[in-house]
Amino acid sequence: MKPTCAPGPIEPEEIVQLLKKEVTENTVTNHLRSIDPSYNGNPGMYDRGWKEVVYSALEDFVCKHGGRAVFTRTKKKEREFMLDFVGLDDKDKNQAFRRAMLGVECEWWKTSEGREELFRNFRKLLFFKAPLKLLVYGDCPAKCRAEVRETLRDSLRKFEDHVKGECYLLIQFYKENRLYKQEGLVWCAEQDGPAPQAKFRNVGEISSGTVTLSGGAAPALNKSS
Repeated sequence: MKPTCAPGPIEPEEIVQLLKKEVTENTVTNHLRSIDPSYNGNPGMYDRGWKEVVYSALEDFVCKHGGRAVFTRTKKKEREFMLDFVGLDDKDKNQAFRRAMLGVECEWWKTSEGREELFRNFRKLLFFKAPLKLLVYGDCPAKCRAEVRETLRDSLRKFEDHVKGECYLLIQFYKENRLYKQEGLVWCAEQDGPAPQAKFRNVGEISSGTVTLSGGAAPALNKSS
């Protein structure tokens, strides 16, 4: 019998709160200015800025949980491993990492190819083994958001090798009424194998420094609606 995925040390709501606090228009702008002091543009046009701020926030978070972050860092001559960002669990007595605690793919919708690249990256998460799998994406056109969510959900339904306890978290950044907002959706596998009824649930919508979780509290993540 295939073993279930051991509970991870990171809860989806922690990631939602983290990115709400650390990944904003201001922090991305400041990051881009730290690279180029003359920068005075629209941060929404630069996916590099958003991705690097996301990775920096996640790196600090993983380290606080006793793990190690692996992602591309040119200055340190490090490259990504399997996914855009991987958080490895703490080491055992032989200094070997025991497992992945977090797998992340990050994609910004910049061209017509962005749609297919987003779906491709999500499918990579399906085959990666970790208690929590995160897809961060941004600038998806408003007219396409419902279709994108449905396509991602369809990928979950068609996948036949889910592991009980694994959670998938989607965090989307988008601009509305001149404000950047953040929406979180989550689904957790209740059992091994196919999940033809898989359905994402709303973790909350974040705007202007506030977060509202469904029903006023964090949802129970071992059930799907």
